[in-house]
Amino acid sequence: MADIKDVAKLAGVSISTVSNVMTGKKTVSPALEERVLKAVKELGYHASPIAQGMRNSRTNTIGVVISSFQRVFFGPMLKGIQDTVSEAGCVMNVLDSGGSLETEKRCVKYLVATKADGIIMESLAYDSDPKQEKYVKGLNALGNSRKHIPVVLLEHKISAARVDTVMVDNRLSARKAVEHLIGCGRREIAHIVGPDYVSVSRMRLLGYQDALKENGIPFNEKLVVKGDFLPLSGYQAMRRLFQTGEKISAVFAANDQMAIGAIRAIQEAGKAIPGEIAVAGFDNIFPSTLVSPPLTTVRVPNYDMGVAAAKRLLQRIEGKAAGDGETLLLGTELIVRGSTSPEGDNSWDLGSW
Repeated sequence: MADIKDVAKLAGVSISTVSNVMTGKKTVSPALEERVLKAVKELGYHASPIAQGMRNSRTNTIGVVISSFQRVFFGPMLKGIQDTVSEAGCVMNVLDSGGSLETEKRCVKYLVATKADGIIMESLAYDSDPKQEKYVKGLNALGNSRKHIPVVLLEHKISAARVDTVMVDNRLSARKAVEHLIGCGRREIAHIVGPDYVSVSRMRLLGYQDALKENGIPFNEKLVVKGDFLPLSGYQAMRRLFQTGEKISAVFAANDQMAIGAIRAIQEAGKAIPGEIAVAGFDNIFPSTLVSPPLTTVRVPNYDMGVAAAKRLLQRIEGKAAGDGETLLLGTELIVRGSTSPEGDNSWDLGSW
């Protein structure tokens, strides 16, 4: 494979002249440029993006850190990021923190060491823990004197980080989902909460509690059980709820994957959905339309979140955005389907997967 020395030799010019033609960093005469380009074509030479990055500090690589590859929710979001950064000539490097803050920190350290141009991440850190203060504040100062690496957060804001955030109002959206269940005549509403380390779990639990309080329904801690956002945990959580002996007329799960697991457990128990127990989830992932009955859920614009995060990050990389971090709040929508109402939308989603 030809390298830059071969091009310089064939064109009869210096290596620096070839570099200037390829990068456009310095102007060369039309005659020299023509000779270099002719040699490049004859030899089939392609400049190394890594080598170019070493010269101009850009690698055209965008780092992305999420908490779990197993969450179906992230697929469209990653597609949104990929579509946007590809248009800008960048590639995406996706890492999984596995729900561990320490692994997240290692992922960030790796992306800095490999000179990513910017990072989009679903961070597990939060403001209230003093042990995380140094790490959180450092998110706004990644890189070195030659290259600042901007960060855009997904799903929840960390005020002390002073970086951009793209998110939805999880608390308000959860409250609306539970109010829908109450509007269906349900008052004994259980909640399958997500893992503690994810901020959206806490916000959706608060939204659940808000709806109960606003409607004069006492909070019953026996009706709140934990899951891990995966279907098996929703199935197991629902079985634990049955074991409490408490009356249950509805279930609100903190995401669709757990809600789908809960549906399975309810059906195994011989209970009718929604006749005896109504079920609502959160995210509107594509399987929510394929289960029977289809799942009522909160639509989160995850593809649009990915696009918005990528656009904002590219603006930061290009120096086209000023000031400290801003928060972009996207809207959600309650999608009513057969798991809460026989008249709900029962159409299949065959276009997003």
